[in-house]
Amino acid sequence: MKLIEQDRISQHTTENAINLIIDCMNDNKQIIIFNASKSTAQSTAKKVAQYFKKSKSRIIPELQEASDNILKSISPPTQQCIELSDCIKYGVAFHHAGLVAKQRGIIEQLFKKKILLGISSTPTLAAGLNLPASVTLIKDYKRFSQRGYQDIPVLEYQQMAGRAGRPGVETIGVSVLHIKDSKDEEERVSKKFIHGETEEIFSKLAVEPTLKMYLLSLIAMDSINSRDEIENFFLNSLYGFQFEDKKMLFNQVFRILHVLEKYEFIRNNDNYYVATPIGKKISQIYLNPDTAHYYISILPKIIQLFKEFSSKSQNNTQYSMNKNAEIVLLHAICNVAEMKPYFYIKKKEEDELYMLAQDLESEFLVEYDPFEQDIGEYLSVLKTAQIFQKWANEFPESLLLDQYNITPGELNYKLNVIDWVLYCIEELLNLKKELFTKSQIKKLRVRMKYGVRLELLPLLTLKGIGRKRARDLYERGVTSPVKLKELPRETLVQVLGEKRTNTLLNSLEQGGNQKEIKNTLELDKPKEIRAREVSSEEVEILLKSQIEYEEEKKKEINNLLDYF
Repeated sequence: MKLIEQDRISQHTTENAINLIIDCMNDNKQIIIFNASKSTAQSTAKKVAQYFKKSKSRIIPELQEASDNILKSISPPTQQCIELSDCIKYGVAFHHAGLVAKQRGIIEQLFKKKILLGISSTPTLAAGLNLPASVTLIKDYKRFSQRGYQDIPVLEYQQMAGRAGRPGVETIGVSVLHIKDSKDEEERVSKKFIHGETEEIFSKLAVEPTLKMYLLSLIAMDSINSRDEIENFFLNSLYGFQFEDKKMLFNQVFRILHVLEKYEFIRNNDNYYVATPIGKKISQIYLNPDTAHYYISILPKIIQLFKEFSSKSQNNTQYSMNKNAEIVLLHAICNVAEMKPYFYIKKKEEDELYMLAQDLESEFLVEYDPFEQDIGEYLSVLKTAQIFQKWANEFPESLLLDQYNITPGELNYKLNVIDWVLYCIEELLNLKKELFTKSQIKKLRVRMKYGVRLELLPLLTLKGIGRKRARDLYERGVTSPVKLKELPRETLVQVLGEKRTNTLLNSLEQGGNQKEIKNTLELDKPKEIRAREVSSEEVEILLKSQIEYEEEKKKEINNLLDYF
């Protein structure tokens, strides 16, 4: 950490942190600024860009080209896209999970090429990306948690500070920690982050859902099956090393095994554990056993819901649920740990969501249990379902950003997760030979991927046709690929462009080129089937339980000493 006095920084603006960034960029040094939140990351970049905008400097051809590409990455561009595009012109950008992958890629490549001089980021940039800089500015060293504003971990500070300096290029890197308060605060922070020790690392196997997942996986792969093999495996793990109390460790492990037995994911034959067919499938799709058990328990209700709506339709292969039924279905699907964190509820939204929950109470596939789930979380699940329902009914991304403050990057991440869990439900339905319901879940996956209503699915079989073009064609009477020929050519050109119109019309005249027109919409297996991430709340519970356990052991020792 570098201590920089106020009088050593040029006074370009009223904020020292912004002045330091401008000084670095004026010296042609690259700087990464770490902020506590997405909003402050954006605000910092915009302030720096505003300064250079006034001085009418820093715009170069590469930055102008990148600025244009940022705008084209989402159609139509959101307000966030416009702000990012404007910042990049002046050599600075913001970077966080709210951006889509294409935008993050543009920023990272520009920084690696040393065309972009400043990145204002959230702490996520500190891990997993090789983006060294001459200077790192840790603008915020506190973060809001369940216990209020707390210092970030020392390990996280070291990750951020470690981005300063380019191995083999520079002999020194400068990391600056922004301290607004008194001299006493400066001494406290310096003592903690510079001279303090990093926190102890805890095994994530101590978090019960993770332990369930890995136990099932190890048994399904026949890596550990007998009681002795299971005990030896955990004794030699970090989890076993940290637990210390062997008896308590084994009680925990075999209690989890008993739960997996109850779920019918494993069988116990004289202390020799084997996975059942459904247990193996759950392990293969990397779904958490608790989530899998929950989905299996509600599958009959999902099957019945689809059957009810198909029986009301004259054409069973193409029908639409009403709005409430869609939200009820999505609410049941989203009510799992994999979907956390759910979309945040604003204060002004609480009453509306509570009233919606009351209206749908008799229709919900999952009853609210106040002993199992907080009402706020239950309503957050409902809001998440409501947003997915809007997306699948062609609600524009720009309106999602304006109305709910949901960035394209956040939406894209959630859509990837729901694609994964819908794929898992498909696999479970396949095991149960419920092929009709499986086909309907597949259609829901397509709708989630493209953000379209059911009637547009036939048009998505056309190469190069997305939600906007499909809707434009449908509104002009094109309800299937073959009806393209019925539309006047000039209208087609207006919607699709000259080149795409020629390609599709030629393909239709030749009997349908399979490269251009597919018979069905094929969905790939989700690219990232991930283990469920351990949340910060779970880590806090883990740390709390570890501290309580250590205190209980101390009490036991003290009681024995007092006794003797």
